[in-house]
Amino acid sequence: MTSHSHRRGAGNSIASLPTIDRQAPELKKPVPLAVPRPGNSIRMLRLVQVLERTGLGKTKIYEMQNLKRFPMSVKVTETSVRWIESEVDAWLEERSRNRGARQQRRNAFPQKLSE
Repeated sequence: MTSHSHRRGAGNSIASLPTIDRQAPELKKPVPLAVPRPGNSIRMLRLVQVLERTGLGKTKIYEMQNLKRFPMSVKVTETSVRWIESEVDAWLEERSRNRGARQQRRNAFPQKLSE
């Protein structure tokens, strides 16, 4: 099975998700999914881009979103949602900043090793 499998449940990696082939025949170069536009400072991310940036799975993204622990998606049409890039980036930065605090708490209360 190739890394671009379209079967559901084929794995949890990004490579196992369906891909969109958006190649311009004359250029033979993929078109970016999030294209910045002049005068528009808000960039929107597709689910696959959020998965790539965070390293989380689809289910975990939606679980955390429902718990208000991840940025909410924006419904752009009846059948598609996007995430605001700056909100996802801010979430990642916050996680990175809190990394040191979590490690300090763990070191303050070391777990007792079982004998």
